[in-house]
Amino acid sequence: LVVTGGASGAAAVWDARTGERVAALTGHADRVTGAAFSPDGAWVATASADRTARVWDRATGTPRPFVLSH
Repeated sequence: LVVTGGASGAAAVWDARTGERVAALTGHADRVTGAAFSPDGAWVATASADRTARVWDRATGTPRPFVLSH
């Protein structure tokens, strides 16, 4: 799996073998500046120029019920 972020404020998880998008991670108000998988691959953390960080369920794209903000 590969995670990408973009200027639209969305990130996505992709199957590297097939090129298919596995999950869409939408909710940031500005571009996604960083993204990483948890060590077990179950979660994705994203950081945004909107000064927030979010944690997502990798399989479903559902955000955790909190947002970290600076």
